[in-house]
This record gives sequence, structure tokens and C-alpha cells, in this order.
Amino acid sequence: MNGDPVSITLAAASLQVLVGLDKKGPETGTFWDLLKTHVKPEHVSEVIKLFAEAENFLKHADRDPDNILEFPLAVPELFLWECVAKYPELTDETPLLMHAYRIWFLIHHSDILKAEFQAQVNFLRLSTDFPENDRARFFEYILPILAKNVMAEKG
Repeated sequence: MNGDPVSITLAAASLQVLVGLDKKGPETGTFWDLLKTHVKPEHVSEVIKLFAEAENFLKHADRDPDNILEFPLAVPELFLWECVAKYPELTDETPLLMHAYRIWFLIHHSDILKAEFQAQVNFLRLSTDFPENDRARFFEYILPILAKNVMAEKG
């Protein structure tokens, strides 16, 4: 995304679609539930505040079109993280690209996540060798590994 406002808006809209589908179907929980189970308690209110500000801005942008929202790029990444968590709950499938994004997110945001999620990064022997602005190289690296693991599990 790298700050592209269209991508950020699409990520937020995607989350709203998945949340809406969840309300009409399995009701597997909300984003706020996910935050409380994944994020360290001392960071939950900070993350909720970032999300609420961005979501309200995007939802009500027509009221004040000259208003500018400045927020860290972690906010749309959080929108996508929730989408990646919600989609498999609704479909019983996890596309490789979503699995890859989850791994990337764990690597780059393990500081706010609970210890068990940090342990996943350590278990997978992943590191921050891929800077945040180099997602493309990370995906080129991880997708073949994930595909090979999926094929091994099926075989």
C-alpha cells in the first residue's frame, strides 16, 4: 500500500464487507475481539484509538471533505490483518497470499502482539530481514515456501 489512499480505502471497505457478512452468518467475533486476544493488553487501547479515528474519518469524510487524517501506515495494515483473520472464518479456506500477509504482519508488528504470536515468528525462524517497505521481496520469498508446504501436506 505504501500510503496509497485508494488502497487504504479499499482495505477499510473490505473489512466492512467481511464484518457485514459475519453479522449475517457465523458471527465468529468482531475485530475488537481479535484485538483483545492478539494484542498485548498495554497496546489494546492505543490500537483501538488508531482504528476508531481512521474508521470514523473514512466513514464520515463527506461531512468535512477538507479534513486531513494523518495516521501511521500500520492502520491499513491492521485493516488487512483483520480481513486476513476474518476471511478464513467465513470461507473455511486461507489463500496462500493471506497466509503470507499474516506472516509478514507478525514479523513487523510482533512488538504489539502477545507472546504466543511472537513465538510463531521465532518458531518459523523468520526475521525482519525484509524491511516494511520491501513487501514485494518478502512475498517473492515466502509464497514458494508456503506453496511447497501446502503441497507436502496434501501429498
